[in-house]
Parts: sequence; structure tokens; C-alpha cells
Amino acid sequence: MLLLSFIAEGDFAENKEIIEVIKRLLVPGYEQVRHHLERAASEGVCEPNTPEGFPEQTQIEAVIKWLESGGQNN
Repeated sequence: MLLLSFIAEGDFAENKEIIEVIKRLLVPGYEQVRHHLERAASEGVCEPNTPEGFPEQTQIEAVIKWLESGGQNN
């Protein structure tokens, strides 16, 4: 994920759609949590300490647990 963030900030920034597809296909759990990251961070589920749209695997796992516990419905 960190390597993809480097690409996003460098010469490849115009290819954000390609980067998003790569994340959705190859980063475990990203597809499941991608629409919930902002709310999860605002509720303290994970610390938003990475570039926006590039959560660490531990953050993804925390959001998955939150979703499974019904966190998105609170």
C-alpha cells in the first residue's frame, strides 16, 4: 500500500483510477472497507495517519472488525 501511495504522489498521479483498481484487486480487505474508512476514522476505529485512500493493513483489519460488529449502523 505504501508503494502505491508513492506512485499516487509522483509522476503517475494522473493514473489514480488505475491505482484504485490495483488497490481493490490486490490489497486484502480494501474493497470491503473503502467506502467506510472516513467514518471509521471519525469514530476512532482507526487513526487516519496515512495518506488519504492508502490505509495500512492494520487499519483495514480494524475497520472490517468494526463493520462486522455493526459499527456502520450506530
